[in-house]
Order: sequence, then C-alpha cells, then structure tokens
Amino acid sequence: MNLTSISSTSANTRSSSAQSGGESTASQISNEFITLLSAQMLNQDPSDPMKSHELTAQLAQVASLEQQEGTNKLMQTLISVVGTQGNFAALNTVGKEATVVLSDFSYDGKESLNGELYIDDANKNDKFTVQVKDSAGLVVKEMEVEVVDGKAKWEWDGTDHQGNKLPEGDYNISAFQESETGEKLDVAVTTSSVIESINFLNGMINMANGTEIPFGNIISVAMDSDEENISESIK
Repeated sequence: MNLTSISSTSANTRSSSAQSGGESTASQISNEFITLLSAQMLNQDPSDPMKSHELTAQLAQVASLEQQEGTNKLMQTLISVVGTQGNFAALNTVGKEATVVLSDFSYDGKESLNGELYIDDANKNDKFTVQVKDSAGLVVKEMEVEVVDGKAKWEWDGTDHQGNKLPEGDYNISAFQESETGEKLDVAVTTSSVIESINFLNGMINMANGTEIPFGNIISVAMDSDEENISESIK
C-alpha cells in the first residue's frame, strides 16, 4: 500500500490552512492523518493491504510531531519567564545613578548635559573635539575638551554655535582626537544621571538629565551600600 498520498494530502491541507491565515498544529496534523488513514484503509486494495510496520512508522511520526509541539510550547514559556525576570531585575536600577554611553539620544530641550570622555592612559595629555549633531546629521555645536587631572570632562548647554537654545528632538553626540597624521580617532562619550523610568516595549531608559537612551548603553549603576555594584566594560 502506498502511504505517500497520506503525507502529501496532509501537507496540502496544512498549506491551504496557512495561506488562508489559519495556524497548523500537531493536533490538527494528527486529526488529518487519522481521517486520511481511515479512508485509505477502507478503500485499500485487498491484494495489497497495509503492512504493520508501515502503520507503526506513520503513527510514530505523528506522535513525534505532537511531542515536538509540546516541547516548543514549554520553551516559549521558559523564554517568557526568563524575560520577565530580566525586566524585574532592570526595575532595580530605577532611581539609581547610572553612567551610560551617549551616542544617539532623545533630548527634552531643557537640561544641560555633561559627562566625561572614555579615555585611556595613552591619551590623557591630549585634546579632544566633541560634536553634537541634529536629526539631519548637521553639526550644531562643536566643543574643545582638554584633559584635566586625568579626566576629559565635557558639557553641552543645549545651544547651537550662535548660542541659540535648540528644541526638543533627536540628537547625536560624538568625540574624537586627531592623530599626528590627521586621522580622526573616535572616543566614547559618557554621561551620568539618575534613571527615572524604563520602557520595556522599546528598551529605552529615561534619565533625569532629559535624555532617552537604549538600556544596553548602561556602563555602570551606583547601587545602595548594601547592594552589589552593576558594571560593564565598554566593548
């Protein structure tokens, strides 16, 4: 007896279901299989009946599909639980001061921004240039920063080159130094502020200094004295 027609017909049924917007499950596949198998057994050629090992193999395949669906549902549940636990852990950072990498960010147009450039011992005697660009990519402010006591501190008062206050919107900040050959070497820009809230839908955090940045930009969080400090190195 030829069993190919059962698998083929079942596959076509699932394809039609998917095209019509329906969702095929292992349970549906099992029902389709039993219906088709019953019909084929009733109409099989008496001179060429189904072999027992063929029937066993087909039933085992359907059982495997049902087991796989159960495993997939379990994995989805576990992933959901892990994600929820991660969200609860992130909530512990709200109200704490965090140091973050600042690059693309949303600015409320109110507070001045300040921070430090992430520099190493090799360039602590150098000068740096900090640029602020608007959403169109135009440089609206450029500042020179010198290293003092081993730190390169920067501050932007929210104004452009002419001292005009810039509006709320999306901006980008970057820093670089020029090598002896004139090559621009990028340097990470950091800022520190209190985390006011977290948006789990888009993964953004709202800082007290009026910026909104990705949660993944956090370098460190200053926890309470009885809590462990959370820290990640810049990669």
